[in-house]
Amino acid sequence: MENLFLAGVDEISCRKHHNYLALVTNHDSGKIVYGFKGKSAGSLDGFFSDLGPQRSQKIEAVTMDMGPAFAKAFREHAPCARICLDPFHVVKVGTEALEQVRKDLWRQMRKLPSPEYARKFAGAR
Repeated sequence: MENLFLAGVDEISCRKHHNYLALVTNHDSGKIVYGFKGKSAGSLDGFFSDLGPQRSQKIEAVTMDMGPAFAKAFREHAPCARICLDPFHVVKVGTEALEQVRKDLWRQMRKLPSPEYARKFAGAR
């Protein structure tokens, strides 16, 4: 954790009933540098405690999902770090929005006199 300037944090579900394991990675080395249970802002306290205030201030950027908990922890403990949204989650939100617009247009096209337009548009993305 000595040379942690670009970090990533994400959680995975382990077992059933919303048990989460969160991992902090070093983007420069590609290695996991810390793991902990939970996905709340408080669950990152141990990471920042081990890292210490001086090294926490050296984190330049961190990638994460769009949940507010990890962002809150980094704003508190590493306020200079830029919070970058994980590309996977950004694309997911964009795709869901585009799909909603497509469905709305398809519904409107079904009301047209010729159903041919709606049929052609149904599978379009």
